[in-house]
Amino acid sequence: MNGIIGLCHFCELHGPVILYHTQTLPTEKKDELIKSIQSGASCKSTPTCQACQSLHDDEERVLMSDEEVSSYVSCEFPPQSELHTALRQAAVRSLSCEVCPGKEGAIYFGDNARGHVISYTFFVHDSQARGFQRWYSIVILMRDQIYLLTLWHFLVDLIKDIVKQIQQSALKVYSEEQAKCSVRALRLNTLTLPQPESNGSSKPASSKLPPRPLTQLTANPKLYIKLHEQFSFILRAGGKRLVTVKPDSILPEDSFSPVVVGSGRLARMLEKLINIDDLYKVIHHIQLQHNVCIVGDPVGASELIGGFKAFIPPGFPCSATYASAEDGTRDDVKVLIYVTLHTTHKYKVKVKFLEVYRMYPVLEMGLEPLEVTYPTVTLKMISSVKSRVEDHVLDQLLSTLSKEWVGKARTFSAAVNQLSSNQLPAAGLSKQHKLLQALNGKDEDLPLLKAWATPS
Repeated sequence: MNGIIGLCHFCELHGPVILYHTQTLPTEKKDELIKSIQSGASCKSTPTCQACQSLHDDEERVLMSDEEVSSYVSCEFPPQSELHTALRQAAVRSLSCEVCPGKEGAIYFGDNARGHVISYTFFVHDSQARGFQRWYSIVILMRDQIYLLTLWHFLVDLIKDIVKQIQQSALKVYSEEQAKCSVRALRLNTLTLPQPESNGSSKPASSKLPPRPLTQLTANPKLYIKLHEQFSFILRAGGKRLVTVKPDSILPEDSFSPVVVGSGRLARMLEKLINIDDLYKVIHHIQLQHNVCIVGDPVGASELIGGFKAFIPPGFPCSATYASAEDGTRDDVKVLIYVTLHTTHKYKVKVKFLEVYRMYPVLEMGLEPLEVTYPTVTLKMISSVKSRVEDHVLDQLLSTLSKEWVGKARTFSAAVNQLSSNQLPAAGLSKQHKLLQALNGKDEDLPLLKAWATPS
C-alpha cells in the first residue's frame, strides 16, 4: 500500500510532534533513503524532549523489512521534505482540531493538495502528566482518497488493536505507580508547597518532572520495534487486500474504429418496414445472438441485415442471415422474416416467431410477465431511431451506445469470474447485483451483458 503510517504525540512543552513513521518504498530506492537518514538529513528542526523522541542516539535509527518488490522503512522523521511537511500537518490536525466527538476514535480529513488522512486519536495514562494522561494519534496518510476510504474498516480495526495494546500496557504501569504512592494526593500536597528556583521564582515541585517517553509509560523498551512490525503489516496487508488493476477490455478493441456511415438510415428503414412491437422483439433476439433467418428477395434481405447490424457492437457477427425457405425451418432458428419486393425500391416484410416469445425474467409456474421489459440499451437504441436527429448523428448515437454496453458487459464478466473463484455462491450473487447497479444496469440487462461479454 503506497502510504505512510505515523505515530504522533501532543507534547505539553512542544505541542504536536511526529514520534515515528513507517513508509513503503520500492526496494531499489531503499539504500538512498537510508543514507539520507543516517547522514542526519532528516527534517528535525524544532527543540525536543524525551517525550518527543522515539529512537535515541544509542538505538538503531532505521528499521527495515524487505520484500521482493517493496521495502518498509521506519524512522522518526521522513527525510523527504514534502512528506515530512504533509505528515507534520496531519499530526497537528489530528491532535488539535480534527478529532471525533468523544475525542478518542477514528476520523477522516484531508484534500488533494495535502493528502488524505485516517486519524485515530487516543490517550495513554501517565501519573506525572497534566490530567494524568497524554494524547497520541496514529495517522495513515495517502494520496488516493478512494483507496484509503475503501479500506476504512480494515485499517481502523487494525489500529484499534495497536491502540488497545499500548493503553493496556500504560494502564498497568499507571496502576502499579498509583499502588506504590497515590500520585494524585501527593500532587495536591506539593502544589501547596512552592519550591524556590535559582532565579528567585517559585514553582510547584511536580513541574520539575520531565515528560516521559512512551517506552517508559508502557514499560516496553522494544515498543518501536513492535510498532515497526505492526505498521509494516498494515501497509503490506492493505496493498494485498485491495489491488489497483487496470481492467482488461473495458472497451472493445475497435472502440476507436470509424463509425459505419449509413447505419442510422438502415436502422430507420427497419422502423418503417416492421411493426414496432415486432421490431423490439427481433432486435432483442439479434442482440442476444439468436439465429434469425431472412428469406425472399436477396437485395431486401441484405438491407435488413445492414439495419440489424446497427444494433450490435462493432466486430460482433450478425445472427440475421439470408437463407432459403427450407433452411428457415431449422430447430435453432428463433425468428423467420419474409421479405418481398412490393413495388420498385419498396419491400414488404412479415415476421414470424417460431417459438413462444419469452422475455426476461420469466416468473415461476411458467407464467409470462404481465409487462414485457426490454434491455436498457435496446430501448435507448430504438428511441434514438424514432427521434428526429439527422442520420449522421444517429450513426454516432448507435455506435456509442453499443460500445458503452459492450464495455459494461466485459467489465461485468471479468468481475463475475473473479467473484465466482473467491466467493460462496450466495455472496457472489449478492455482489453481482450490487455490481449491476454500479453499472447502471437492471435485471433485464443480464442476458444481454452475458451475450456481449465476448463475440461468439
